[in-house]
Amino acid sequence: ITSALPGEGKSTTAMLLAAVGARSGKRTVLLDCDLRLRSTSEALQSKHRPGLSEVLRGMAAVEDVLLEDPVTKINVIPAGSKTLNTADFLMSQQMADLIATLRSRFDYIVMDGPPLLPVVDALALATVADKILVIVEWSRTPRNSISEAFRVLGPEANRVAGIVLNKVDFDALPGYGGYQYRRYFSNA
Repeated sequence: ITSALPGEGKSTTAMLLAAVGARSGKRTVLLDCDLRLRSTSEALQSKHRPGLSEVLRGMAAVEDVLLEDPVTKINVIPAGSKTLNTADFLMSQQMADLIATLRSRFDYIVMDGPPLLPVVDALALATVADKILVIVEWSRTPRNSISEAFRVLGPEANRVAGIVLNKVDFDALPGYGGYQYRRYFSNA
């Protein structure tokens, strides 16, 4: 899961997607692959634990870093400690080996990645992903940034599974009327 820019809701989307997978009975693991900001790890209160960076550096085994979030019951591999050359780690043979190992143990692997435009890390991560989900923030992400993100993906763009329009203001949707959406999504 990636986006063009920071702050568009990638980590929240990744956590929710992983939680839905786990609740549907699928063996699901969430990897915090944003080794620079570690938003998922912070949200799940595992920011200062060993994680992905330690596995990729050969300092820990998957079993040593795999956690189960007590609230959502999803399996999580936190980002681990900060490291230099994050893109090199994300496109390394160790990362490919890790994904192969996780594929044998889990039905779904959800990777919370960094944004595409500020750093090359997301492009490196895209090379090991089966599908890419791009998050776009309603009324904030410039169209040219979205176009540039797809250009940056290059040949990996053919694996984009979809775009999630996030943080939508239903009242501002032309021709649909916010009342209908609030009524549809409310629990009343």
